[in-house]
Amino acid sequence: MSAPASGFDLIRAAYDAEGLNEHERAVLVRLAFMANEEACAWPSVAHLVEKTGASERTVQRAIVQLTAAGHIKREERAGRGVVYLIHPRQSGTPVRVAPPSERRPTPVRVAPHPRQSDTQTTNELPSNSQSSVEEDDQDDEKAKPEHFVEAWNALAARLGKPTIRSLTAERRQKLKARLAEYPIADFKAVLANIERSAFLRDGRFLTFDWIIGKANFLKVLEGNYNR
Repeated sequence: MSAPASGFDLIRAAYDAEGLNEHERAVLVRLAFMANEEACAWPSVAHLVEKTGASERTVQRAIVQLTAAGHIKREERAGRGVVYLIHPRQSGTPVRVAPPSERRPTPVRVAPHPRQSDTQTTNELPSNSQSSVEEDDQDDEKAKPEHFVEAWNALAARLGKPTIRSLTAERRQKLKARLAEYPIADFKAVLANIERSAFLRDGRFLTFDWIIGKANFLKVLEGNYNR
């Protein structure tokens, strides 16, 4: 049995899950944001109501539907109360998540490193790779620029914002700087705040390049636009 997805993989799967209405997707995405490395989360219904903006009855109905559709599993655990195991399904089929040694993110076009051949224009990096880009050796094993690009693209597609087709050297440098400054939980919080803020969702200024800027990233993380 394959291991459950976690981190950005789980968030992306929640965004991409098909056959959900607006409230069901909002609850599923929120659970994915809160999930630990075992794809488990245990928020209260009150918390889900606060973060999704839906009524308590709507949230409870969404949980029932997500459970029935196989997107989550609800368990009672001592000391934690209700725990949700999140495993979003695509088109009625369980999401297949490769073991860590095989997991590879969606290829992203990467600008060649100055020390690499001028003819090299793409580089597909697995999430646990040692990386053929020398500078990536210092990256967190669980958080690389490609992962945030994929999570952004999933969110952008839902919000009607421009997706990223090329991870240029400048973008990579900015993302690596943010990854050095913030843990993966903060990246998840930034995406959650974008989803929650009508000002950000409706703003034409909201682009990938805007969000990875140092000042803008911090403002969104701190919830300055959550009004």
